[in-house]
Order: sequence, then C-alpha cells, then structure tokens
Amino acid sequence: MGVLYAIVPVDDEIADYLREMGESVPEADAAPRNPTPREIRAVCDALPGQRVHYSFKFGAFWQAVVEGAADPEQEPWTLLNIAEFSGSEDEPHPISFDKGWPSLILEIVRRLSVSCGPLAVIPDTGEAPIAVTGQDSIEDLLGRWEHTRSPEGPGDTASS
Repeated sequence: MGVLYAIVPVDDEIADYLREMGESVPEADAAPRNPTPREIRAVCDALPGQRVHYSFKFGAFWQAVVEGAADPEQEPWTLLNIAEFSGSEDEPHPISFDKGWPSLILEIVRRLSVSCGPLAVIPDTGEAPIAVTGQDSIEDLLGRWEHTRSPEGPGDTASS
C-alpha cells in the first residue's frame, strides 16, 4: 500500500491547518487555485529525464504516469490523478499523487505553484503537510518536510 498525497491550494482554511501542524504559510499574490490539465501537461512534459503517459475518461478520471525515461524501474516516478475529470483541459481540477518519489512530486507541485499560487502537499500518513511555492528549492523542501526527513538528513525513497 502506498502513500496518497492530496494537493490543495493554500486558501485561508488550509493556511490555518498548516499553522496548526507547525508549517509556515507562504504569502500569495493572488488567490491560489487548483491546476488545469493543460498546465499539468505543460509542467510534466518539461520535466528533464522523465517520460509521461496520459490517460483519461470524461466524467471519470484523468491520469499522468510520470517515470524515468532511461530506467523506469530505478528512476523517480509517480502517478498524478484527477478523480473527476470534467472533460475540459482548461478547467481547474483537484489533484492527488498516488505513490511515487517525494522529490518528483515536490518538483511537479513547485512548478505548478508558479501559475496556481502556493499549494499544500498533504500525505495520508498523518505526517505534517508542506506548503510549496515556485520560489522554493527542492533541496529546501526535502530538508524541511517531515515526510522526507530522517535522522541522517533528507531522504527520497519511493512510496510504493
């Protein structure tokens, strides 16, 4: 069983939740929102060293399978999901990740937050969430997120 990561815009309610969990809350220039499938495609297609496969069914799901281009079994991978795809590539949709490498998930969310505003990554493990902005570095995010921190320093193992 793997980890499910919910990705949510950092609105007032989520900002309060982040503070309660001990996470800092970034400032937003505009109202944060969910990404569109078109934005997700642009971000995923621009990831260096990754291959992406898309599938969808109107009214049901939309999914991006992101995996390493050279060796999919040994390189970072994840599954990005939209549970109830409306059929519009330009309509914002709630997203989640089903399993995968935290560094890749954070990189995708970091890139999405450039156009969507701050986004929170909330693992279903009960561990603290993390707020992500386009200005964050992956190294900083991995270092401060409880989910990837260990006594030896930041980790990045796949959550399968």
